[in-house]
Amino acid sequence: MCKAYERVCVFFDELKAIAPQLTPLQGWYCILSELMKKYLLSNS
Repeated sequence: MCKAYERVCVFFDELKAIAPQLTPLQGWYCILSELMKKYLLSNS
């Protein structure tokens, strides 16, 4: 559980760094893309 929390924190720290350059749609695209990558990798 702790490693999952750390990965989420790192992801959002990285997203916050580039967020000012993104439109809201691009921000959601980044978030949903990351979720789908994790989902697809866990089901393969």
